[in-house]
Amino acid sequence: MQLDLDEIESLQLQTKNNLKKQAENQSHANSYIKKNKPIPADLSAEIKNNQAEVAKQELQINARKETLEKTRSHFKEDKIRFNVLKNKANQVNTLAETPSSTKP
Repeated sequence: MQLDLDEIESLQLQTKNNLKKQAENQSHANSYIKKNKPIPADLSAEIKNNQAEVAKQELQINARKETLEKTRSHFKEDKIRFNVLKNKANQVNTLAETPSSTKP
């Protein structure tokens, strides 16, 4: 679970950095638009690449969160099963330790 949390944190940081870079690139593109000049192809391509990368990272984050939630759910179910089995074992041990009232 910790690995998933670390991966989510890492992906969120990468997304934040890509969004910052995208905002800078969009600002540059807006300055070209204000001057009625065409946006350079490399800047336009970089903006599209950043958008695609952010979308990809969001999908990865959501997949990791889903995996994490499934793990937590599975662990919760296992814990419930363990407690049920433990209680049954304690009941059996208690019955075995109780002295019989009818001794020969």
